[in-house]
Amino acid sequence: MRRCDGVKETYKSRVYTDRPAYADFDAPAKFQAIQSIIAKRLTQHPNAICSYSGGADSDILLDLIEQTRKIFDLKPVKYAFFNTGLEMQATKRHVKEVAEKYGVEIAEHRPKTNIVLAVKNNGVPFVSKIMSAGLGEWQKKRIPLSVTEEYDRAEDKAAKRQELRERYPKCESVINFLCCCNSAGEPRPHIQLVINSSKYMRDFIAEYPPDFAISAKCCDYCKKQLAHSVQKDFDMIITGERRDEGGMRSVPRKDNTSLCFTETSSGQYRLRPLYYVSDADKAWYKEYYGIRYSDAYEVYGLTRTGCCGCPISYKAVDDLEKIRPFEPNVVKAAWAIFGKSYEYRRLYNEYKERRKAEDAKKRADAKKEAENDGQCHCLRRMDDAGGGGMKVYIAGKITGDPNYKGKFAAEAEKIRAAGHIALNPAELPEGMEPGDYMRICFAMIDVADVVAFLPGWQESSGANVEWSYACYCRKRVIGSVYVEDWATVDA
Repeated sequence: MRRCDGVKETYKSRVYTDRPAYADFDAPAKFQAIQSIIAKRLTQHPNAICSYSGGADSDILLDLIEQTRKIFDLKPVKYAFFNTGLEMQATKRHVKEVAEKYGVEIAEHRPKTNIVLAVKNNGVPFVSKIMSAGLGEWQKKRIPLSVTEEYDRAEDKAAKRQELRERYPKCESVINFLCCCNSAGEPRPHIQLVINSSKYMRDFIAEYPPDFAISAKCCDYCKKQLAHSVQKDFDMIITGERRDEGGMRSVPRKDNTSLCFTETSSGQYRLRPLYYVSDADKAWYKEYYGIRYSDAYEVYGLTRTGCCGCPISYKAVDDLEKIRPFEPNVVKAAWAIFGKSYEYRRLYNEYKERRKAEDAKKRADAKKEAENDGQCHCLRRMDDAGGGGMKVYIAGKITGDPNYKGKFAAEAEKIRAAGHIALNPAELPEGMEPGDYMRICFAMIDVADVVAFLPGWQESSGANVEWSYACYCRKRVIGSVYVEDWATVDA
């Protein structure tokens, strides 16, 4: 994002701007504030259940809750561990160890449809939950990818979006996903809910169509539905979601308070005490209170666990290799369940890197051509009525070059000898502020027909600014080399 004065601004969502004061406290003060929040909410809603995964965030959360309970003499909290059917032994051992350490019950719950059946019956996750849902619907609706080309070529995109709606009824979300737009037909290429939220994904899918079903339903069956059935009789649900995990966890709700505490549509309350806890805050808490994570972290070397082997994690395959020496059967099972997604993501990553390299080369070639090959052809003489030939502004390194006046003067002489007008910034009087010089130089560029950059101009910050300004003003430019005979330069 740029202001009207050209200064670049960094966009920050409401997650960063509309945030409670404690979100920016140092770690000790932040966790004290969080304890007061937990105490307040548990006092108001003592019939509470907390999801415990055996991961690092869950360890911090459980310790915070139990510390708070002891300080304020609060009622016990129920803890629930949801076993998907594909869990590391390290995680299951840790759940039992934590329960014993704190003297709490962590009830284990299993889904009616385990991970194997959920994937077999619905499909395999790919890249992200949003991408999996979008591609899964695209596969079911069988909408041709050619609709994206139709939309891209359409001058009246609203009309085209309406026509697609009529042609493919009950396919609103899929069309928006594929065409990277909203239902009104307005382009939305950079939001999370469209296919190209993952770079080049639309082109990749067109070139390499998936030969397997894609879906994120396994999360619904093995986690969400199971959790809902277990949590439905409790007044408050506590989870360890953190903004730093990214994805949909970083998307703001209607107001910042709902990020931490909100009332659900069912009348229950949801508490997310760790939402504004950063990775650095976690590290401080672990060291200060001597928290030991599961062997998955401490021994295997994982940085997060989540659903074991889930293809949504870009590190899934690498993490499985870390697990392999300790739990080969888990790794074997993960590959049997998610293997097609792993291979497809590898292909996508290779495709993406290839496209990035191609695009980078195109940009470099275009820049080189603009600087060298095509520039002299852009020069023109003024017609006789204009008088005085072309107005040529000379740009180059001044600061740090003791010989700059001679270099600029020599080039100015060549320009004048050919019948053109030389606009020479080296002739400006000394003693002014840098900003004063740039304003005068911009004015000279404004009236120039041509901007000529002397060799070595790239070493000058001022000349680089002039290059950008000249390009912005669509001036004809010559870069990097001297013109031997300005009299030969013509359109």
